[in-house]
Amino acid sequence: MLDRVVRVAMVVWPLCLVAAGAGHTSSLRAAGPQRPPGDPQLPPASLGALPALVVDAIVVDRKGAPVEDMRARDFDVTVDGRRRNGVAIARAYRGPGAAGVAALRPATVPGEVPPIVEPSRLVVVAIDQASFLPGDEKRAHLAGEKCVALFGLTESIAVILLPLRRTAGTVSFERSEIRPALASLRPLRSTDAAVVEPQATERANPPDDPERVAETTGRNQARMEAAAQAGSRPPSIPTLEDLMPSADRGGREVLSPPAQRTHAVATLSALETIFKGLRAAPGSKTVLFLSAGLVGDEARSELRAAVDAAVEAHVRVSSIQVPTGASRFADLGRRDLQAIASETGGSFVSLSSRPEQALQRMVAELSSSYLLLLAPEPGDVDPGNSHTIQVKSTRGGVSIRTARSVRPGRLSVELLRAAIAPAIPPMAAPPPSDVPGPITPLRARPDPALNAVLARVSQYVVDYGNAVYSIVAEETYRQDVRGGPPNAPEAIGGAAQTASASARTRLLTSDYLLVKIPGLDGWLPFRDVFAVDGQPVRDRQDRLVKLFLEASPAAALDNARLIWQESARYNIGNVERNINVPTVMLWFLEPGSQQRFLFSKFGEETLGGTRAWAIDYQEIGRPTFIKTPAKADVPASGRVWVEPVSGRILRTVMKASMATITVTYGPRDELSGLWMPVMMEERYEYGSKTVTGLATYSKFRRFQVSTKEQIKILKRPRP
Repeated sequence: MLDRVVRVAMVVWPLCLVAAGAGHTSSLRAAGPQRPPGDPQLPPASLGALPALVVDAIVVDRKGAPVEDMRARDFDVTVDGRRRNGVAIARAYRGPGAAGVAALRPATVPGEVPPIVEPSRLVVVAIDQASFLPGDEKRAHLAGEKCVALFGLTESIAVILLPLRRTAGTVSFERSEIRPALASLRPLRSTDAAVVEPQATERANPPDDPERVAETTGRNQARMEAAAQAGSRPPSIPTLEDLMPSADRGGREVLSPPAQRTHAVATLSALETIFKGLRAAPGSKTVLFLSAGLVGDEARSELRAAVDAAVEAHVRVSSIQVPTGASRFADLGRRDLQAIASETGGSFVSLSSRPEQALQRMVAELSSSYLLLLAPEPGDVDPGNSHTIQVKSTRGGVSIRTARSVRPGRLSVELLRAAIAPAIPPMAAPPPSDVPGPITPLRARPDPALNAVLARVSQYVVDYGNAVYSIVAEETYRQDVRGGPPNAPEAIGGAAQTASASARTRLLTSDYLLVKIPGLDGWLPFRDVFAVDGQPVRDRQDRLVKLFLEASPAAALDNARLIWQESARYNIGNVERNINVPTVMLWFLEPGSQQRFLFSKFGEETLGGTRAWAIDYQEIGRPTFIKTPAKADVPASGRVWVEPVSGRILRTVMKASMATITVTYGPRDELSGLWMPVMMEERYEYGSKTVTGLATYSKFRRFQVSTKEQIKILKRPRP
């Protein structure tokens, strides 16, 4: 099991954010006229040259779900009030699993060119601190964490707090910088400018778990570690619904016009600065704007300038309204949040109802769009000229979201050239496996939605392996044996077994490692026991560095194998096993392994506020991943719960012979954006005896230094 190697790659997209002065102004123009009744449907374009104008359109149905079967003939496009003759389309897939999804949906009809793939997006989470009263920042903090978790592990994400500081600073797209940025979030609404009556309060905590909603995920750490030390279950993951303001205690807020203007001008000017800084970055850009409200009645010119800057930079803004106890401000501030999103082709999301599902739906929309490639015409490339756009559909029941205007050349020329080049065929099916036995290739599965989710899951697992290398956690692992007299030893997984058969309870304290061995691709999971029933069995000091970082790749691999076998001998019960490590099941979901399994969607459930797909799996390929010491096959089956937009793993269940192993994942303070195993439950039943185990994990840390990339923001000139 330790000889397998996973190939992983990380894409880092550097971006220079350059502060700019006050931008130009233009009016918020209305959309162009509709097509006259009876106007004939024009044919799709046959592109022989790069189009100058490309419209990025998101299409959703009445429920807000992305529409995947649009054709070129379904779009009706007007530019500057004049209908364009001929439109070709390219499907754009973005984020985790984009390449896999594109391979499953090649262009097959006239007017459509091969898909365009952007596996790594650039995302900025801009948080409007000045809109928050005390208490609101808890919801904003948690909403920011939830947003980050919905994007891929290799995507470039930065968190920026508004208003921007006037002094020179840096914005980092390193994941490790996200949590400190969120932790520094503060409510900045002036008490002199706002009066709230009655005092808004947070919703009362549930009586069955009085601590559950008192803290955000970041402040849950002490309880998580205490639970791990006691060998008990870790606490529930906080949800946004837990932190909603009480509906019957909402306040009425009176905010003076000068205070409204001060807030709106500062916030919109900061957004304009961010948008202008994003102009040089290739491809599409996304800004998630979190605010309790924005009242821009006295800041119309700043609003127009911010929207113009977003359109010019090809930035799509999704506005997220964070609930506040000041209901009047929330109501007045909704309109301009909606306007910013609508004018840039984004969506508006209120977190007042099913907030975590609303965020999930918003990010799902951003995972795919249609690029409408307009046949070149004179005037398309006039310098500095923007064109007013209106896109309608000839189909009913769909909504189309585009920016209100477009400038020539805003999308990557390289991507478009690859899309329309006739010599580039659609991506081929995955190569056949060299493993004997029945194989079901990914392309052969009949459920397109399941295929897309599995593509995201496989990419998540690859990126996960690259992201968690050289990570160690402390594992507290209690094993119990119940039942009748000892039976003949059973075996699963090929481990040596020398523990006393008479032992009934055992407490192991170990280092659990996900280690990347220098010179080799991939990652290896295993435990290194340092205490048994409270008694030390080895010296922990510097052992990991000596075994892995200071060893040759071959020696490090041998060290891993020896430690794996050594630690397995502390297991109790007559079950020989070395599969009782929490991340083993992730190997089943890698791109090269999925075709060895049958997958089917069981249903949908909510875990920790996250709407998850429950997917059943059954191993059909031979030889199997798991074997007995005699090399007999042990097919695995079970269920995995995944977040369908990012492919993130939330929970796994693996069944193999007499074994059932359940692993729960959760966020960690030490590893921003990464969900790590927080609990493993195992059960082995043989004869009249049952062996159970409960492992919890804490104190995650890296023992290999990684470099940081920081991007400088220039000093903004004073007005």
